[in-house]
Amino acid sequence: MGDELFPRKDGKILTSDTDYVDVWRGMEALQSTGKVKSIGVSNFSILQLERLLALCKVPPAVNQVLLLNHTHMPPRSSSSFTASLL
Repeated sequence: MGDELFPRKDGKILTSDTDYVDVWRGMEALQSTGKVKSIGVSNFSILQLERLLALCKVPPAVNQVLLLNHTHMPPRSSSSFTASLL
């Protein structure tokens, strides 16, 4: 199971029930100890960012997103949302 990219059980992909807000609070704790300087997210949607901002103390320093200039993948609107927070 540990070597599989998408582990399965009974033919179904196993998912996690870990809430990203709980993970974020753990990263906030690391930042408060000085073990990390900045914390950020990757590929978060606007709804995820709004939820994180509403429930946590430290806003993400960055929302790293993959931007592709491709006709089948239009740009995501979260980039302008993230810029509006600055």
